[in-house]
Amino acid sequence: QTIQMKMGDDDLSSIIKKFIAHEDHRLVAENAEKELAKKRIEIARLQQHGASGTSKHRAILDGLDAKLVKAGALRESYQAKYQVVHTSIESLVQGINEIVRLLHRNRRESKRGGDSGEESKVCVNVSNIMKYLEMIEGEINTLIEGFAEDDVSNHHAS
Repeated sequence: QTIQMKMGDDDLSSIIKKFIAHEDHRLVAENAEKELAKKRIEIARLQQHGASGTSKHRAILDGLDAKLVKAGALRESYQAKYQVVHTSIESLVQGINEIVRLLHRNRRESKRGGDSGEESKVCVNVSNIMKYLEMIEGEINTLIEGFAEDDVSNHHAS
């Protein structure tokens, strides 16, 4: 009776139904709060993981940027070295070209007894440089043999 008076309802079954509905509603709300708490924990965990993942990715990118800068500096260094080597090779080719041209002129002069005024056409380049180096080596060996023979004949004559 006390419950009936406080509830303002005379029907006991109606009071029980209201109580059950209220309890069901309370349980649903409680379960929803528990689920919400789990979701908040999950969100916090993912945010923390995401933040650490982002910082890891940032560190990787920074490392890659540093390596890229280093590689660029190396490339520039190698490019400068290449230019020096290229210039040296070009100078070597020009020098060999001049030596070969002079050797051809000396051969003509020795065969004809003087300078004919003709310039020999020589085209030394990187692909045929060995051929001309062999020719120069042969000429040098001939000169050395000639000097050696002169030295031996001068030695025997004295």
